[in-house]
Amino acid sequence: MDQPKSYKASDEYNWIMDVSEPNQLRNAVYEMKQYYINKLIEANLLDASAKDECTLTVSQLKTIMSHHRVRQTVK
Repeated sequence: MDQPKSYKASDEYNWIMDVSEPNQLRNAVYEMKQYYINKLIEANLLDASAKDECTLTVSQLKTIMSHHRVRQTVK
């Protein structure tokens, strides 16, 4: 039986390395970012020409949506 991993604050640990499929995580984050960007474009809060150049994080995009009360649709 595998022992659970325990890490101390002083240990350098990159949690991303434990993800069995890092591309799945990367793709999920990309899809979330595109979803928020598209919603902000629909609400005229972001210019469509900036879609591919958007450097905002998912958290920042979500905050902008919340601040402007942009409706989110459930997928």
